[in-house]
Amino acid sequence: MLSKKLERFCYKYERYGIKNLMLIVVLGQGLVLLMSNFQASVSQISITDTTIYNLIYFNPALILKGEFWRLVTFAFLPQSGLLWFIFFALLYTWFGRQLEEQWGRMKFTLYYTGGMMLTILYGLLLPSVLSLASGTPVAEWGAASSRIVAPHYVNLSVLLAFATLHPNQEIRLWLILPIKMKWIAVISLIMMFGNIVLLPFDLFRGIEPFLLNLPQVILPLMALLNYFLFFGASLFREFDFKIWKKARVRPTSFSRAAKDKEQEKGYLYKCAVCGLTDADAPHMEFRYCSRCGYRCYCSEHLFNHEHK
Repeated sequence: MLSKKLERFCYKYERYGIKNLMLIVVLGQGLVLLMSNFQASVSQISITDTTIYNLIYFNPALILKGEFWRLVTFAFLPQSGLLWFIFFALLYTWFGRQLEEQWGRMKFTLYYTGGMMLTILYGLLLPSVLSLASGTPVAEWGAASSRIVAPHYVNLSVLLAFATLHPNQEIRLWLILPIKMKWIAVISLIMMFGNIVLLPFDLFRGIEPFLLNLPQVILPLMALLNYFLFFGASLFREFDFKIWKKARVRPTSFSRAAKDKEQEKGYLYKCAVCGLTDADAPHMEFRYCSRCGYRCYCSEHLFNHEHK
């Protein structure tokens, strides 16, 4: 029910979606990276000590004093060096463009800004929670957590969204190593949960080391929460269907009727552009376009057709 309401809302207000949102984010991060690297090399200082970095990073204390631009500008903080940034910039720009084509601008805008809002909420509330737990001043925890709040995990949720919709899409890492998106998502999740697995061991060193590492654990959970808000229902339905299919003893009359209908047509999916069916090309992927009233398209025409 919620997904249907979301689809109707996005269709109604499609014109308010931000076009090329990921491209805007990536260009902003690239500009900040170039400016901070230039000042750091000239002044012989760390990138985190540059003027541009100190003007835009997330700081709860400064936000509460009126520097509200930090609620937006921290999205432009680059999370890697120049070489890795170029690789991830190309990758995330492509992910964003494909998701905008498939979902529409408004739905992708809601997905990305939803992750940003959860990250902002985390950044504003966490210092107070840690202060109450440890009995130390809020400012001390605010300074510790402000450097951790960054858009890295929000961008990672874009990767997870694309991998969920196109798990068998193959890309070449550094134009050499072929790998499918589902395995990239699995590797990313393993790296994301590394800190979560190691966190309980910090309790052996005391409560303060545990609280110091807690912000690094909560931040990726915010990105996953946003992911499950959009994909949780569909993932649950698919998982529940697989369990039901494995546990059932005999097919129902409905399933027999569906199977007879499929045998009568000779195919299950048919591309609305070229007419190719899953019977003609068993290994071809077929998907539905929500912007065309859920018409079926083959993988060659899913992102290369006129929306009707």
